[in-house]
Amino acid sequence: MPGSPAVIRTSSSVTGCDCDTRTVHLSNGSSVQGDVIVGADGIRSAIRDEVIKGFASEGLKAIPTGLSAYRILVETDKLLKLDVLEDVFSLKRLATTMIVGYDKRVIIGPGRGGEMFGLVCLVPNPNLNNESTS
Repeated sequence: MPGSPAVIRTSSSVTGCDCDTRTVHLSNGSSVQGDVIVGADGIRSAIRDEVIKGFASEGLKAIPTGLSAYRILVETDKLLKLDVLEDVFSLKRLATTMIVGYDKRVIIGPGRGGEMFGLVCLVPNPNLNNESTS
């Protein structure tokens, strides 16, 4: 594709953004600008209000569900090495599967034509609303 490659910035503490100018403001005082802003800054988002301005009432906050979601992509050939009962989950069937326990869920589905599988694990998190200690 023509143009500059995407730049992914990690470990950058975001304090806010300006969607009109596509500018993100960082806690170190610097700002970065790009074509697209992806706000993946979690439940305590610093930019949610700015991003949804005009679409929802000001100050709209995320509603905690009491669950945390952990996501991972795994190569199918690595999953084939695991001892998983066929009646629980079949890697041969390219379909999304949900395994449900009392208060936990694992959602598994194929990607890239079956070369990869995505897993989402939903687990209770009673401390979700507590402030982080780190």
